[in-house]
Amino acid sequence: MNDEQSMDPDVKFSNRGFQGFEPIPSSPTGYSGSVRVYESSAASDPYIWLAVDESRVHLTLADARRLRDQIDYLISNHYQAVS
Repeated sequence: MNDEQSMDPDVKFSNRGFQGFEPIPSSPTGYSGSVRVYESSAASDPYIWLAVDESRVHLTLADARRLRDQIDYLISNHYQAVS
């Protein structure tokens, strides 16, 4: 972990110390499901998980931007990333 990681108040840490974010629920248009992004513990290379609850998720534009920002954050701050 670096100092930048701990400065994002939305980042949550698993009981094993991996970074992730709370699920983003589907838009309030009657669709169900959620999407969540978090670090993978794969030892071979840096990976992230994109967990989708249901086969697809209907996101508002604001939530799509939030998901993009979360993915970008994990890419930039992955514990295995080479600086």
